[in-house]
Amino acid sequence: MSAQPSFADEKFIAAYVDENQDYYIAKFNLVKEGKSYTGFNLAALIFPTIWFTYRKLYIYAFVYLILQQVILTGGHHILLGMASIQHAPRFVQPLIINLTISIFNVVASLNANKIYLLRANQIINKLSATTTNEAALLEACKKSGGGNNFACFLLILALLIINLSIQYAKFT
Repeated sequence: MSAQPSFADEKFIAAYVDENQDYYIAKFNLVKEGKSYTGFNLAALIFPTIWFTYRKLYIYAFVYLILQQVILTGGHHILLGMASIQHAPRFVQPLIINLTISIFNVVASLNANKIYLLRANQIINKLSATTTNEAALLEACKKSGGGNNFACFLLILALLIINLSIQYAKFT
């Protein structure tokens, strides 16, 4: 029998989350109840890499970015096999790319809340091991959590540079 994980108090989750506290507290309660599905995250559906980056889930953002770039730059050949894609009508390749990325976006949006809240809980538990002062812990949660607008700006800039260089390479 596996041990029940220790869940942080809602006030620490609220301090960690910073924005949209009520939304994430409701989702966190579902995680605490052992629910596997915590809801659909629209922001993670539309801009998963940016959402992961904003919520400081950098490893997920990096993995998703690499996956997405592989698909955009030719990974779809692996999915279908080289011979079958070369003889297909012109609309098939963009269709496969868009469908593949859409599937990954849906998977990301269905799991984003749970991933974020489990990571928040993990960080809060680590922080609570370093201090017994509630005010200090709340402040540490605020500093560790929230969103990172600057990282999102850098990500968007990097995506623009990557995609422009890929397009430039295709036409030269």
